[in-house]
Amino acid sequence: MAEEDHAQERSESPTDERREQFRKRGDVANSREITSVIVLGLLIGFLSFYFLSIYNDLMSHMHRQFEDSASFRVSGDNLAQLLKTSWMLFLKLALPIFFAVAVASTFSTFLQTRFNVSFDRLKVNFDKLNIINGLRRMVASQAFLELGKGFGKLIIIGTVAGLIFLSESRTIPFLLNVPITSSWMYWAEQTRFLFIMVFIFLILIAGIDYIYNFMSLESKMKMTRQQLKEEYKERELDPFLKARLRRMQKEFAFKRTMEATRKATVLITNPTHYSVAIRYEIGMNAPRLVAKGADFLALQMRELAKSLDIPIVENKPLAQTLYKTLAVDREIPANLYKALSEIISYVFKIKGIKIPG
Repeated sequence: MAEEDHAQERSESPTDERREQFRKRGDVANSREITSVIVLGLLIGFLSFYFLSIYNDLMSHMHRQFEDSASFRVSGDNLAQLLKTSWMLFLKLALPIFFAVAVASTFSTFLQTRFNVSFDRLKVNFDKLNIINGLRRMVASQAFLELGKGFGKLIIIGTVAGLIFLSESRTIPFLLNVPITSSWMYWAEQTRFLFIMVFIFLILIAGIDYIYNFMSLESKMKMTRQQLKEEYKERELDPFLKARLRRMQKEFAFKRTMEATRKATVLITNPTHYSVAIRYEIGMNAPRLVAKGADFLALQMRELAKSLDIPIVENKPLAQTLYKTLAVDREIPANLYKALSEIISYVFKIKGIKIPG
């Protein structure tokens, strides 16, 4: 079957079932470049707002260490305290950044995949440990594409950084004459500008990458005509289930007809092929056909009418006309009033019911 699928052209659009299969496997359009762009943008915004706070904390820590250096005595307790202080400062400064990056990358992935969760990717796949398969993946077109994107990003970052350094080449030598804190602030500003320029270029790359991944996935999901036929067969109900559904439908229709026949005023018959149940009470606008049946159902309606003492009137033309032209729970048309009024008058007469007027 696999050879037939390769031999046939995948020209058919994927069905909803096939798309759902891919989603369950975790095969959805997803660009790592978009995640990188979002994380980079978050870092730019984070550092823009909190850089001064980070800078002040670092400077305060360094000042304390330099001030205490003259009286510092090397011992196990002092070294442990120094390491603890430095480690707590690192956590204070780094954890918010790590947390923000983790949230941004996770949210970006969920947003692209429309919050799709698949555990199939976590299953052990020994094919990935196969050296030959690994070499094939290395020379695959997707691997070359990823390599090309990596080189492209390096070229962009290198070019932007080179242009920034070139534009600041006259300023950099004078940094030797300024305080080190001012030099740090200068390089921090240049680094922020570098991040912003790289961020702008990466947006373009991420957009192209996502479109490419989306189109590749759509092409991968396309189906051959044979696959469409097989999927259609799988969707078809089992013959036994179909027969059971038809039987249940017939049972429901039979019960509904019998229940409506119980409320009939008169049953008009063919006499054997058709039975039509008519209901009329004084005050109604017109008689109403409440049930009808043919052959076996007609026989059951007659048996029920006999057991309930519902009058049965044999009128072949009228029974055929009502059965073939009028739907259930519809009023009798005016052209049949005369024929039906005689029957209803007869039924009311034998029941002792007087018709006003």
